[in-house]
Amino acid sequence: MFDKWKYRIKNNFDDFRHAWSVIYDQYLQNVVNTVLLRFYTFLHHWGTIFDRAIDIISMLAAAVCFGDIAWQIGFEMTDEITETCVKINGWVIFTFGIVQLYKLLGYWRKPSKAPISEIVYAIITWSFLYFAGGHNLDKGELMPEWQQLLNNSWINGITALLISAYEISRQSLAILTRRFNPMLIFAGSFALIIFIGTGLFLMPKAHIGELSFIDALFTATSATCITGLSVIDVPTQLSFFGQLILVVLVQIGGLGVMSFTSFFALSVTGKASMQNRIIMKDLVSANNISDIFTTLKRIMYVTLILEAITAWCLYVQIGENMPMITEEDRIFYAVFHAIIAFCNAGFSCVPSELNDAFLINSRGIQWTLALTVVFGSAGFPLQSSAIDWVRHRFKVLFTKLFRKKNKLIFRPRLIDTSCRIMFWTHLILLVLATAVFMLTEINATQSEYGFWDRLTESFFLSINSRSCGMAVQDLNMMTPATIAIVIVLMWIGGAPLSTGGGIKVTTFALAMLNLRNTVLGKDHIQIFGRRISRQSIQKAMATIALSFISIIISYILLLTFEPDKMPTQILFEVVSALTTTGLSLGVTPDLSVASEVVLIINMFIGRIGLLAFMMCFITPKSELNVIYPTEGITI
Repeated sequence: MFDKWKYRIKNNFDDFRHAWSVIYDQYLQNVVNTVLLRFYTFLHHWGTIFDRAIDIISMLAAAVCFGDIAWQIGFEMTDEITETCVKINGWVIFTFGIVQLYKLLGYWRKPSKAPISEIVYAIITWSFLYFAGGHNLDKGELMPEWQQLLNNSWINGITALLISAYEISRQSLAILTRRFNPMLIFAGSFALIIFIGTGLFLMPKAHIGELSFIDALFTATSATCITGLSVIDVPTQLSFFGQLILVVLVQIGGLGVMSFTSFFALSVTGKASMQNRIIMKDLVSANNISDIFTTLKRIMYVTLILEAITAWCLYVQIGENMPMITEEDRIFYAVFHAIIAFCNAGFSCVPSELNDAFLINSRGIQWTLALTVVFGSAGFPLQSSAIDWVRHRFKVLFTKLFRKKNKLIFRPRLIDTSCRIMFWTHLILLVLATAVFMLTEINATQSEYGFWDRLTESFFLSINSRSCGMAVQDLNMMTPATIAIVIVLMWIGGAPLSTGGGIKVTTFALAMLNLRNTVLGKDHIQIFGRRISRQSIQKAMATIALSFISIIISYILLLTFEPDKMPTQILFEVVSALTTTGLSLGVTPDLSVASEVVLIINMFIGRIGLLAFMMCFITPKSELNVIYPTEGITI
């Protein structure tokens, strides 16, 4: 009996010990897993904070580098200051080298491999630091000429500048991963460039004589927003360095800040997250996510090729019309006005005493600039569709010549409805405006001209009134009818996703088509075999309404601030600023500070876009799942 109970107790004890060990092991495992999970969460949290701190350090180093380069270029330098700037750039490059090593070490715990571009970037950075620091792999000492070359202020500065540009471009892709409003990012990028441009214009070497902060801000805003309005005389009040800053701001503003940085980052790294691609797709108007880099490349290539062709044409014609200027001025005038014309900004760097020989008396230069403005204001979608159409036509021609003639050739819809509307609206407005200007100015500014000269000046005015802002004749000498038509053309503007401003030609075309449908009693707009969506019509009507509201508010404010100016002059300035056209009746330099601020805000809103500016502050709300009864409103 005792043995039996002993056996039972022993078995129960073994079962209890086994159960307890299982419970203990599970509890211990849960504790360990919990500790490990919290540890990994802690590491991830602080790792994320550390990564963001590294990114902030990179941006600060890039800002220091740009400030250092600007200081060297824009201020008077002594040997001691130059040496200090070189040391600062060296520390900036060293900081970027440390950051890049940290980025490369981070790939050890990632399944993906480190990109070749980042490895090459790190090798170049540390090679520069190694050789510029006075070391040599073979002899132990660096040759004096090599060390002197690498520590030259220009070589050192350019190296730091290129590395800083890479870091800023990489950070721009990182910014797109944040949950920010894309329109707010777009507007913020322009505001940042305007702020930087203002600081650059205020540097002593950028201007001649006195330049106030508000005048520098106005000029930077007008350049970045590709407007062309100016409160200063660019050829006389800006130095060569200041004019160079101006044309760079125009180029950046014309292509868009995010397009520049995204193209540079994707060119170097060749990668972007899915969220990057979705946002960039909307910013550059790519057909799909996979076409983003192709679209960015085409934007850059088309811009540079057209500007290069224009610059060459201007270079040749300037040599014929202005043989007295130097070769350096000839090249600068050609490049400056090629960029200005394509980006649709109405600036000029030619002094007033040479302007007659450059523009007024040269019909060839007028046609060159006018056609360049046409290409710039046409917009990238229309440019890209035209390129695809030409390539397809050559492909069809090649197939017919060298292959079977009866072979079936696929004919895609290369030009969509939006591009067709852009093209025909552009063409109709150009033809009608040219014809009307020839009639309204026949007894005024064109009374002594022949048919060809009248056609040239009318065409030049018709295209520049809608986007660029260049003027051959003094607008104050034109008839009131011409001034009224110019205001209407400025309000219409160029094409969407172009360097032109205004409400855009597609918005105007949809408004006219909607008016026609309302008169005829039709419910839907149908054109080119397609039915226009109601959302597009609503956006067009909203854009028109916002433009009128902005013009009315700004017009009333300027009438209050400028009681001595004529109402027509005030209205002209407001429309020109809001539509980023840049034409003026000559009152811009005489405006008060308050009026300049109003025009600055108008230029900024006009460049961002009226609807886009509203979307920066208003979050779209989803519609309620409720459908109310329909009721007609008396109109």
